[in-house]
Amino acid sequence: DVKQSIYKFRLARPEIFMEKYETYGKDGGERKRIDLHKNFRSRREVLDSVNFIFSRIMGRRLGGVEYDREAALYPGALYPDHDGGEECPVNDTEFLLVQKEAPETENGEGAENTAREQEETEKESPEDWGQTRRKGLSGRQREAYAAAKRIKELVGHFPVTDKATGKLRKASYKDIVILLRTNAGWDEDFKSILKEEGIPSHVLSKTGYFAAKEIRTILQLLRVLDNPGQDIPLFGVLKSCFGGFSDEEIAWIRGAEKERKKSLYDCLKDFGKENLPAVQENSPEKAGLRDKVKAFLHFLEEYRDKTVYMPIHELLQDIVTQTGYLNYVSALPGGGQRRANVQMLLEKAVDFEQTSYYGLFHFIRYMEQLEKYDVDYGEANILDENADVVRIMSIHKSKGLEFPICFVCGLGKKFNMQDINGKMIADVDMGIGVDYVDVERRLQGRTIRKNIIAEKMRLDNLGEELRILYVALTRAKEKLILTGLIDKPEKKLAMLIPAAMRPKDSQLLYGELAGAGSYLDFLLPALAVHPAFLSLMEAYGLEVPGQKTAAGMPGETERFEEAGRKTETEPENWNGKDARLEIKIIGDEYFMGTEVREQIMAEGLRKRLECSSPLTDADSELMTNMSNIFTWPYKHSNLAELYTKTTVSELKKAGQTEEQDFSFRLYEEENVIPYIPKFMKGEESLGGAGRGTAFHKVMELMDFREEAEPVEEQIKRMIQDGMLSTEYAQVLSVPSIQAFLSTNLARRMAAAGKKGCLYREQPFVLGLPAKELNEKFPDGELVLIQGIIDVYFEEEGEIVVADYKTDRVDDGKELVQKYQKQLEYYARALQQLTGKRVKERVIYSFRLHEEITL
Repeated sequence: DVKQSIYKFRLARPEIFMEKYETYGKDGGERKRIDLHKNFRSRREVLDSVNFIFSRIMGRRLGGVEYDREAALYPGALYPDHDGGEECPVNDTEFLLVQKEAPETENGEGAENTAREQEETEKESPEDWGQTRRKGLSGRQREAYAAAKRIKELVGHFPVTDKATGKLRKASYKDIVILLRTNAGWDEDFKSILKEEGIPSHVLSKTGYFAAKEIRTILQLLRVLDNPGQDIPLFGVLKSCFGGFSDEEIAWIRGAEKERKKSLYDCLKDFGKENLPAVQENSPEKAGLRDKVKAFLHFLEEYRDKTVYMPIHELLQDIVTQTGYLNYVSALPGGGQRRANVQMLLEKAVDFEQTSYYGLFHFIRYMEQLEKYDVDYGEANILDENADVVRIMSIHKSKGLEFPICFVCGLGKKFNMQDINGKMIADVDMGIGVDYVDVERRLQGRTIRKNIIAEKMRLDNLGEELRILYVALTRAKEKLILTGLIDKPEKKLAMLIPAAMRPKDSQLLYGELAGAGSYLDFLLPALAVHPAFLSLMEAYGLEVPGQKTAAGMPGETERFEEAGRKTETEPENWNGKDARLEIKIIGDEYFMGTEVREQIMAEGLRKRLECSSPLTDADSELMTNMSNIFTWPYKHSNLAELYTKTTVSELKKAGQTEEQDFSFRLYEEENVIPYIPKFMKGEESLGGAGRGTAFHKVMELMDFREEAEPVEEQIKRMIQDGMLSTEYAQVLSVPSIQAFLSTNLARRMAAAGKKGCLYREQPFVLGLPAKELNEKFPDGELVLIQGIIDVYFEEEGEIVVADYKTDRVDDGKELVQKYQKQLEYYARALQQLTGKRVKERVIYSFRLHEEITL
């Protein structure tokens, strides 16, 4: 489908496909073309709308493809019929034109109304402030609100076809996508508006982390802890959940100071003093404010003290835990995403501490540099493919995907034509165009060649935009909704009257298409001949000579209803002449009505909560259901502690009591590691675990034969061959190894080695019944145990297993108590592995120079 070639910026060439399309014919021969006409994705209503639009705007001269009977889309997918009768929602395509906010009038009425609204807003309670935010919104935010309102109406009501069962079900958020021409500057506005409206959404982008409110708030707190003299971050913290101050309270604190040059932090400290006249002279509320200030200052001082000795990740963890910040952000709209963002900040703090920098000051500068140079992590990804959220993505990102309900938004955005405005432009066909520069006269201007190349590139870009629009509209499976921003709709509709007077099956003039600056410039003239558009003009008092609306045309309404009942597009209807469309202009009245409805619902809910009794039947039933949910017993609770895989070491610990476990301390204190500069540090030696690993490595490689080299020479050779590190060699005790070589165990191992029956560092995995490990575990469950046996050898057809220990003990009984269980599992694994009986289990202590037979 050449109409879906949308990667010209990656040097895609639709002309190549068109050459093939024209070279290969449909009538036999060696070069036969087979056209695939049917679309197996979308409902007929969607395809009719697409055919109606593109049969009027797409042609060979602009778009590269003639949208004719051969290029049109014909329905091939089978969808269940709606069985809800006349009241059942239909799949008509919707076109929502969002009107820009009305400007002030010339006589100043707008200014007076604005002042009056502002005065009323100041009298409103804080609960009402969120509703007034719709006033003064940007154009794209108004468009986002319109989309959010429509999404609320669709979710839970509009029927869509379930992919698994093929039957109708109610739409959910995951069935909806919002497509944008570009994410830059648009996706975050849409996401924030949807979040305010309680609609979960996800943006497929790698930006927005530092712009997230929960991240900005905690970074502001860190800046204040580092330097409280910064007024702007401190004001943000005071307004946040950490401070809880209102604008009025902060104004009282600032106004109590006569000296205007004082910082906000100094004003806070002065306001918190007991003898401050400004507090004593005022109402008791101001005295309560003083206590609030004192508590906040105590909070700041407490954490400023902690910044001296706490690592950054521990400081952040302490803040979010002690203040309940994680719970707070989780309770906000989109709480799961916000919580994941905060946890991601904790992870970044851990990563920061792996660098050579240290301390709060450097961490703040580190985050500021990331934000300055656009090294944005993107918000934490908490979604899987089945997450019930509205997806927001670019049209290019959506190519190849499909969604039951598709919003195509931002249709009023101007096309990006920056490529043709540079001092040097380049086209793959016409070459390079540059400006003319007269150095002597100091003049510069565009050359004819550059103008021709620029015009060719502009037309190519318009053709690309047409194909991009085609891709966007064909993503919808069952419902297509278009939205765009329009300014002065009366004037815009009046300009469309000449286009509405044309025949319904006529294409737009090439000059109209070539002069388009946005998708609306394509869509509005194309839809001007549709009866739904004529009804819209009539509503605005405009009359189209020679045309009648659907309501005024005899039999027109019946013809459209009959068209909606058809199951397949007829060949004569390839241009979608019976397409069902609904076109609306959404103005200030719509947003005001939405506010009023939401305020009424909020007030009704508040009164219902205030007047409700805990003893009513409804509340009792609700409490019973909630109680059952929270006390629901997990039927497999006996498996809660069951593990499917473990190690011999863990089982060894589990078999010990707390007194036997030498790693147990009743009041164990953390080791205090003093801060020592690197240039003063000496070489660090390996601990007990490292020493044990070194001995095990040498014993794995050691030659036990009598004619073998001395121990020192063998260790040197191991180091030279790269099999033993210098660090390990430094913690070895050569006399201890020499003492082992003189033992009876070493002689027996040497004898077995000559026969090829000596095995060292043998890994194993043993399956044991869970009931055998713990009486609480159920029958029939299997637990895998993995481990590595130090050494075992065959002797007279039976197995001897040995284990090396470097523990600092004074008596062999301690080793027996600690490792007897471990040797039992070794013996059991060897019996299953070799089929031979283990006749002897031996522990050798390098500390005691002693063999201990179990």
